Amino acid sequence: MNFMAKKDRFKLQPTELSLQFATPTTSSGTWYIDIARALSAVNRRFYRQGYQYAVQDIQFSSGKTGTVQITRLPTTWVLSNSWMKAMAAWDRQQKEALGDNGPSAMSKYRDFKIGMNSDHFTNWQLADPPGSPTVTTGVLQPLDSAANVYEAGEWEYSEIVIPDSATGIAAEFGLHMVGANTASSKGLVYAYQESRATVTNAGQPDEDNPQNSIFTQMFNDGGGDDEVVTNATDRNDNAPYDAKQYPGGDTNAVAVHTHDFVNITQQSSPGAAGIQTAFARGGVFPCGLMAITWTPDEAANLSMIVRLVPGTYRGVHAEHMKEM
Repeated sequence: MNFMAKKDRFKLQPTELSLQFATPTTSSGTWYIDIARALSAVNRRFYRQGYQYAVQDIQFSSGKTGTVQITRLPTTWVLSNSWMKAMAAWDRQQKEALGDNGPSAMSKYRDFKIGMNSDHFTNWQLADPPGSPTVTTGVLQPLDSAANVYEAGEWEYSEIVIPDSATGIAAEFGLHMVGANTASSKGLVYAYQESRATVTNAGQPDEDNPQNSIFTQMFNDGGGDDEVVTNATDRNDNAPYDAKQYPGGDTNAVAVHTHDFVNITQQSSPGAAGIQTAFARGGVFPCGLMAITWTPDEAANLSMIVRLVPGTYRGVHAEHMKEM
């Protein structure tokens, strides 16, 4: 066995694992981060969005006290299946349209990219061109140590085409994961929910089989068999979740998932220039998407460093969404 060849195969690629961001205003608000996009800009290397990116921790700093909420997409089978079905349909639609010329005609950096929710997608659209780094939108871009924005390349979120057989006119829509449809984008969990059959109740247990118990006082001769049968057959025979509405669809848990809360408080020994610092825990972020909601007690910017875990996917630890 060639030991050196095996060793080189698992050698980590040189990769910048710390991503710095800052809110463009001093007021409260919500801003979105696309880790794959930021990694691509900082490392000059293409990172696909369709991975679960492992974050070591997030460091927050501000000149004032306040509260930070970090949200992400939920790590559930519903989200995983919704992403998989949407990605497959998007891929199939484009390949069927391109036909035999598909492989040679496809864009070099073709990738399935979505928004966290409709607000994320709308903020991405507000830039001109869409997705470009501007301070007028809620999409944060990576910064260097002097707060210069890294020059961003093309990062177009995916669209699907829905033809109208009656009018013959096709409409294009963007895609977001959580929440109801809007005029410009479609909710993927909602679409998955609509494509699935309604979950039915579990089969009824055999009502004639008695149950044993170590509590002998439960088996006196005082009667009560009817109540026992009712308890055994009628209680908890439905699913412990809403059978029709999926979490993340149009009516059930329509917002993204809270990852952590951080309070930036006045420290006894504050850092340089009175800067206060706090840390949020790490975790796994599906599609590398996160949102930061900053609520300062007084007007102030919020700076943050997202530290990633080293790994074998182009230098970072990330598993494909198919593996969720």
